[in-house]
Amino acid sequence: MNSIIKNFAPSWPSVVMGTGIVPVALAVSAPFFPGSKLLGTAIFVLSIALFAVVLILTIARLVLAREEFAKDMRHPVSGNFVPTLPIAAMVLAIDFMLIGPRLMEAHVAHGIALSLFIVGTFGIYALGLAATAMIFSNTNVQLAQTTFGWFIPPVSQLIVPVVGFDLAIAYGGTPLSMTLFVISVMSLGIGLTLFLLVGPNVYHRYLYHELPGSMMAPTAMIGLAPTAILAIILVKLATLAVAPASPWPYPGFTEVARFLSLAAWGFSAWWFVLASILIIGHLKAATADFSLSWWALSFPVGALAIATGAINKLFHLGAFTWIAAALTLLLIAIWGFVALGTIRIIANGSAFKKHEIDKAVSTR
Repeated sequence: MNSIIKNFAPSWPSVVMGTGIVPVALAVSAPFFPGSKLLGTAIFVLSIALFAVVLILTIARLVLAREEFAKDMRHPVSGNFVPTLPIAAMVLAIDFMLIGPRLMEAHVAHGIALSLFIVGTFGIYALGLAATAMIFSNTNVQLAQTTFGWFIPPVSQLIVPVVGFDLAIAYGGTPLSMTLFVISVMSLGIGLTLFLLVGPNVYHRYLYHELPGSMMAPTAMIGLAPTAILAIILVKLATLAVAPASPWPYPGFTEVARFLSLAAWGFSAWWFVLASILIIGHLKAATADFSLSWWALSFPVGALAIATGAINKLFHLGAFTWIAAALTLLLIAIWGFVALGTIRIIANGSAFKKHEIDKAVSTR
């Protein structure tokens, strides 16, 4: 147990993220998947259990292995994965808003989602600031340490309005609704700006340096997540603009959202193809052994599937319906693959061995 706690990687919450996104994607494409409601509910319950386990082990590591936790926090690669814990809380909040009312009264589900939103937002701001400040103060950051994991702090900011706008509708007409709206818009500005600042640095590494080692190959898919989430945000903002007792009544925003959300989705779709080409290259070369990094596939693909279904609410095109269903089917296949792989590495003990992260990000 001591080795499990000591070597409990900060990327473990990505298991919750990659699992919790599945019920939402299933709900978006429910007509294509018989039994999706039952399956989505079961995976939602599993996500809650996984979050509880990950939270307990993370707290245990912070208390019992503080030196190892601090070392990961300061590292230019692993430090970016520390905010995945509050992101996981936000994904669960989305689940409680959408799936929760199947198992409990809507107001109870919304209350739990609000609690997760508060804790998740605080964690995102605190850990995101800490991780960024540590990278800024680190004078030994190498070009090879620049990976798409650097996108995680910006993505963590962007997930706030995804939950916040839904809660603002649920609590419409109350002072809380305006507070949720303000926090969400602030987070949107922070996340979008950080994405624009961080993106060129990662792109620079991929242009002028070798590709990351096979262990980090799946993280290329993270590149589509910010704009996929942005597309979702724009659709939710259009919904908020016409909601009763909205803190931001602006019906004309729907046409703006149609234009901007499609543009954001277009980049995510393009990056999905590019990342798939890069990852398939590693698979063909038989250089990609399974590790926790493969969970980097699940959440972004789920976000793209949900974004596709979201913008289809504005366009009502059959093509988007089929694309969303195909992406959801792919997501289920990916989730099954990485879930089985994770069970295997837990069983053989390799999941809790210390890995040399600097060797993982470079083939040199």
